[in-house]
Amino acid sequence: MAHLGPWGRQAPWPPVAPNDKQHFVTGRNVLITGCTSGIGEALVYLIADLKPNKIFLACQSRSKGEAVQLQLKRKGIASQVLVGDMGTVAGTQHIANEMLYTKEPLHVLVSNAILWEALQNRNFNVSVNRQEHQEPGFHSYLVTNYLSTVILCTALKPLLEQSAPSRIVITGSFTHMDVSKGKANLNTLNNHMLTNGKVAKKPAKDEAYAQTKLFQYMWAKKFVTTVDPDLAVMVYDPGHCETHNDAYHLLKKTMGGYGESLYNAVTGNRKPEDGARVALWCADSSEGASASGKYIDFGIFGDLKMNAPCELGFSPSHNEYAESVRDPEQVERLWTWTQKFLVSQQSQQQLRQRAQQEVQMQNHSGSRSQQMTSISNTLPSLLTSKPPSGQKFSRSRSNSRFTDGFDDICVL
Repeated sequence: MAHLGPWGRQAPWPPVAPNDKQHFVTGRNVLITGCTSGIGEALVYLIADLKPNKIFLACQSRSKGEAVQLQLKRKGIASQVLVGDMGTVAGTQHIANEMLYTKEPLHVLVSNAILWEALQNRNFNVSVNRQEHQEPGFHSYLVTNYLSTVILCTALKPLLEQSAPSRIVITGSFTHMDVSKGKANLNTLNNHMLTNGKVAKKPAKDEAYAQTKLFQYMWAKKFVTTVDPDLAVMVYDPGHCETHNDAYHLLKKTMGGYGESLYNAVTGNRKPEDGARVALWCADSSEGASASGKYIDFGIFGDLKMNAPCELGFSPSHNEYAESVRDPEQVERLWTWTQKFLVSQQSQQQLRQRAQQEVQMQNHSGSRSQQMTSISNTLPSLLTSKPPSGQKFSRSRSNSRFTDGFDDICVL
C-alpha cells in the first residue's frame, strides 16, 4: 500500500518542482486563518516569498495581525487584516463577510485555525481565557476546529469558484488516526455542544481535538463533490509540530534552547515551518491542482517525506483507512447535521434582520434612523454566500445566540 515511484523522497525547499516557472500563488490572492503564530504565520512568510498579489490575514487579534502585516510590508507584499474570533460562529461569519465585502477575487483559502485544548484546565473547569457563555450553543474547540472550516468554505465557495482556478487547503491532523482510530463517535456529538448556555459534558482535550479534526475529513469528503472542477479541495497533515505539544513549551521555558533541541532530537518534533511546507505544497505546487479530494501526508515525525496524494480516508503514515471517512452513511449523517446547522444560522440571521427592521421602523427620523440602517444591512446567507446587490456587509459583531430552536438539529 506504500506509495513509491517519484514519491517517498525527502521534501525539498520549497516543496515544489524547481523547474516551475510560475508558482500558483504568484500574483494571486490568498486568505489564511490562524496566521499570527505557528504553522499559519510560517506559511504567510513562505507564500510572501513567492510574490502573491495580496494576503488576507484572518485572526482574532488586530494587533497581532498588524504585526504580521508590518513584516509583509517590509517584504513589499500587500495584505489586509480580517478580524474575527474563529472560536465563535459570529466571529467566523464576520471574517467571511469582510472577505466578501472587499469585492476582490480569492484564489487560495487556507483553513488553518485550530484549538487543541477542550477549554479545560487541569481540574476540568472551563478556561478563564475564553468563557463559553459568551456564545451559547457550541464549545469553542468544535467551532474552531470544525464549524469554522464549514462556515468559511461554504460562504467563500462562490467567490473561489468565480476566481478559479482556485484551491481550498484544510489543516488536518494525524490524531484522527492516532487518537480517534479513524472512528467518529457521532452518537455523542451533543457532548461537543452547550445546552442553554451551560457547559455540557465534554471529552478529554486529546479526544475532543481528534474527533473534531476527523469531522473535517468526513465533511471535506462530501464537500469536494459539490464544488466546480476548477476549485481543488484538499486536507493535509502538518505532522507533529511544536504547536501541538504542551510538553515542548514546558521544556523550552525550563531548559531554553538546549531543552528545545533535545526534545526535538528525541521525539522527531517538527518546526512550524516544516508543517507550513506541506501546506505550501498544497497551495502552490503544480501537482496540487490535480489533488482535489485528496489527503496530503508527508509523514508525522522528523524530516518531511513526500507521499503521493491519496484518497481522503487513507493515511499513508498509518497504512490504514479511517473507517468513518470511508463509510458513506456516516459521512452523510454528519453532512446532514452540518447542513441543518447552516440552515439554522440562516434562520437566525433572518430573525435578527426582522428585529432590526422593526426597531428601524420605530425610529423614522434624523440620525437615529440612519444609525439603524447601518446595522441592519443583510448578512449573506451561508447557503448562497452572495452579497446582496447594492448593500455592504455589517462590520459590527452582533451578540448571537444559537440554542433557540436548535434542539431538533442536535439529534442525530
